[in-house]
Amino acid sequence: MSSQLLPYMVILWSLTPVLLILFARLWSIRHQPTIKALMVLCFCAWAWSTFYSFEILVSSLQWKIFWAKMQYPFIGIVPVAWLAFALFLSGRKLLKLPAFIALSVLPILGAVSLWFESTQSLIWRSYQITEYPPLQLLDVEHGPLFWALDIYGITLLIIGSMIVFSVAFLNKTSPALRYALIISPMFSIIANICYTAKLGPIPELDLTPFSFFPAGLLLSYGLLNFHLPNLVAMARDTVFEHLPEAVFILNDDGLIIDANSSASTLTGKALPNLIDHHLTKFFDLSKAPESDDKGITHTEISLCLPGSDNVRYYSVKNTSLKTYVDDKCGQVVVFTDMTQQMLTQENLQQAKQKAEEANRSKSQFLANMSHELRTPMNGILGMTQLLLKDNAMPAENNRLTTIMYSAENMMTILNEILDLSKIEESKMTLNKSPLNIHELVTRAYNLFNDSAVNKDIKLSLKISEDTPTHLIGDATFIRQIIINLLNNAIKFTPGGSVEIAVDSTSLDQERLTLNISVKDTGIGIAEEDHLRVFENFNQVDTSDTRHYGGTGMGLAITKQLTDMMGGSISLESKLGKGSTFTIKIPTEIAKPEEISAGTAPHKTNEVITNRSSKTGPYKILVAEDNPVNCLVLEQLLEQFGAEITTSPNGKTALNELDKQNFDLIFMDIQMPVMDGITATKIIKSNKQHAQIPIIALTASSMDGDRERFLADGMDGYISKPVMVDDLEAILKQYCPQMHSAS
Repeated sequence: MSSQLLPYMVILWSLTPVLLILFARLWSIRHQPTIKALMVLCFCAWAWSTFYSFEILVSSLQWKIFWAKMQYPFIGIVPVAWLAFALFLSGRKLLKLPAFIALSVLPILGAVSLWFESTQSLIWRSYQITEYPPLQLLDVEHGPLFWALDIYGITLLIIGSMIVFSVAFLNKTSPALRYALIISPMFSIIANICYTAKLGPIPELDLTPFSFFPAGLLLSYGLLNFHLPNLVAMARDTVFEHLPEAVFILNDDGLIIDANSSASTLTGKALPNLIDHHLTKFFDLSKAPESDDKGITHTEISLCLPGSDNVRYYSVKNTSLKTYVDDKCGQVVVFTDMTQQMLTQENLQQAKQKAEEANRSKSQFLANMSHELRTPMNGILGMTQLLLKDNAMPAENNRLTTIMYSAENMMTILNEILDLSKIEESKMTLNKSPLNIHELVTRAYNLFNDSAVNKDIKLSLKISEDTPTHLIGDATFIRQIIINLLNNAIKFTPGGSVEIAVDSTSLDQERLTLNISVKDTGIGIAEEDHLRVFENFNQVDTSDTRHYGGTGMGLAITKQLTDMMGGSISLESKLGKGSTFTIKIPTEIAKPEEISAGTAPHKTNEVITNRSSKTGPYKILVAEDNPVNCLVLEQLLEQFGAEITTSPNGKTALNELDKQNFDLIFMDIQMPVMDGITATKIIKSNKQHAQIPIIALTASSMDGDRERFLADGMDGYISKPVMVDDLEAILKQYCPQMHSAS
């Protein structure tokens, strides 16, 4: 090689390792799109420079042509790679692989055409060796396709350079990177223009590969100074180092090869003292781990931090590291401090338990209150009913009626409190069964006839003809809703009218929406109070001068019962212009077989059925420890002509059974010496007395009490305070002759 040729070759040979080193560095962090585009650019520049150096070195025309042809694929890809690099560098990321391939089609086709004689002339019309001592350069006369490719490549270079310039000027980059981005592309663009226009002292010498040397050095310096190739690694290192979780990276042998500062704090060891040690040297991880669906194992440990006696709790997550060919190469073990979370969870659990205990205490208190209040109320209502039956004087009769009305209001309040408690405890459950909606609504409507007459209110009922008679639903819930709405309407209507209307909206052949509305001409409700009326213990008028009392629970209970049935409640009202409450309940039409099953006679425990031949008075045993209640029930039963024997507890009741036979027993539940349940079981176990009907007489009226007493062997249930109608219904069932005689 001539000494004059040496400077050119030194530059080219110096450029080649620089580009290869940069390519190798980029390959190790190739996961960024920007880095991938820069890798392609470096590789193509390296190949172009290498093959051009071979073209200069050889002297024969044949070999010069061969190495020139080898350069062309890479010459055409360089502008495309530069554009891709510029786009990714700017953050646009518009050039995806299919677009990159599409932009590369024309340069590749041009390079391929050089290898065929029929198409070679499109690129090279002619070629020869021109002497520029000491250089021998390939002198080519270019064809039309070359100029097209050249213009195409310069256009891509210019577009890419403009994007790079915008990044340099508009983005907050380092000064080194800014100057590198501005200056480096200029070398290649100027060199390419000089070669194409045959400018310079040696027109046939292509300076473009030489331009890669200063451009590559500048770009490498700027990128490395800005740490662009290490940006992802730097970001990960920064996040890794500042994570609150302690992170250990283990190799395939389970030895620690890296850890963050939180890991050092957790172990009390500096990083050099952790490296090349097993994790089990610092922690007891013998507890069997649990694995999730992704193969990540979890376990929990407790330990004390160095210099502290406080126990802390950690969740340990172990994730396997795998290579690109799915070979396991290590592990990442993360310790997450769960102490505060566990304390919070423990506090929440304790708070929940306390709330549940308080709720249970409240329910027990309400049950006890119900029992204690119903016992004296039984005496008040019972004696009042007896006095009203004795044809008292008109003045006395009015006073007794007032007592009766007040006591019934007190019972209404007590029942509302108990209903609300049952709903809050989810003890009031939905029980769907066949029901006669016409009969149900009519009976609820009839309950308020007297109240409406006393307040000079016109009470009316409309049931549309197309509403099916028999439906599937909870009769208790629907009845309670109607009673609550009618009671509310009559209460807040000083005079005028109250109308209950029932119709239905068909959903399909088996399902419909039951619509129940109660409209009144009462005092009405302001629009801003429409939502508040459905809240617990909330009354619209809370002033000291309010005219209407109450607990504010009726509508709240109505809404909750409606919600439990999957229905909705709406209100239309204006102050002073009355109110309309509308209930919509989804239900089903009862089938004929369901109707017959639902209306079948209810079977209680086996009782004596042949009572039509009873000739003498019925003998009834009343087991009741409260003397007032005992006196009330005794006098009420005597109204029906029965012979009454009383007993203060279950044990004396058994003694009375040994002395004489009884037709019916009323058994209180809570009694001293022996309770009613125990006495009932003893009576039912005795063949001689097993057929005697036993009626539970109790102040316990919580949801499920009736079913519990029947399950314990009793035949019926009547709650305190005992109302004459309820007592008459029991006697009609078990003592029919006495009932007819009364």
